[in-house]
Amino acid sequence: RTQRILNSQADHSKQTLRSGKLLIDVDGFEASVNNVQLSLTPQEFALLKHLVSHSGRVQSRDKLLDHVWGRRYAGGSRTVDIHVRRLRAKLGPQSSERLQTIRGVGYKWSD
Repeated sequence: RTQRILNSQADHSKQTLRSGKLLIDVDGFEASVNNVQLSLTPQEFALLKHLVSHSGRVQSRDKLLDHVWGRRYAGGSRTVDIHVRRLRAKLGPQSSERLQTIRGVGYKWSD
């Protein structure tokens, strides 16, 4: 009985995000599209997780730098564009369409 209770609590603590055919296992630091594992860098994973968890909301480059790279990041905001481009290539045509560029503002994930 104790084991069953522990297992049920463990299942509830596992955090996953789903958007269409994209599945993000936050705790396992894994993402997949159509059950195919994506090979993401830590920054790409953090960027994807942040965008999907804030789906429907536009995220400026500065906000993404702050939340994903941290306040102490000294590089320019163009690094966000580079990571978005690489992320789109890895997501494939169907899922990458959900990662929208909002011209002059930033990026948005659409469900």
